[in-house]
Amino acid sequence: MYERHPLSAAFPDMDPEEYKNLLTSIRANGQREPITLFEGKILDGWHRYRACQELDIGLLTTEFDGKDPVDFVIDLNLQRRHLSPSQKALAIVSCETWAKVGNPNFSIAPRGTIGKDMAKKAGVSTRTISRAKRLKTEADPETLEAVKQGAISLSEALKAIDNADPSSAPPKPRRPTAPQFPPASLQNPTTRTPHPADPVA
Repeated sequence: MYERHPLSAAFPDMDPEEYKNLLTSIRANGQREPITLFEGKILDGWHRYRACQELDIGLLTTEFDGKDPVDFVIDLNLQRRHLSPSQKALAIVSCETWAKVGNPNFSIAPRGTIGKDMAKKAGVSTRTISRAKRLKTEADPETLEAVKQGAISLSEALKAIDNADPSSAPPKPRRPTAPQFPPASLQNPTTRTPHPADPVA
């Protein structure tokens, strides 16, 4: 039994129809493409693994022998999958977040992780990458999963976070106050109160 590597898990699952087609293909033709392992976990081929387990078919595996598992996973999944800009941005940010921690026993080449580099790699805007970074740090696991699977967009997820946190909402405009005037007796200093002895006009 293998676990899914975090880099593989940065990308969404196959939709049910695609998985059904994969299952049919492996049942008819066997597993043609090996499953790539890294750190004892599945780096590529998670759905092939699931299909083989379901069909009780022996696994064909290979060990990752490249220099950079992050680029390996990103390149494969962005080519194969039809992902929304939100899904691409979150996947790239998740992969690059893992790369910063990575594995102390595995040295990867220096890589650019600024927003511009990630945006170019994902084919999205730098603003979309910035939103994905914010979501990665502020959202709960359920919200992250919903964006990853394409159930909601980055904008929808961040809007929900803002609505749930009043402190992040923009300040409400202040209502104009009515002008304050001095008492009537002070408005015209030349006006005096009539005296009882004054002649009546």
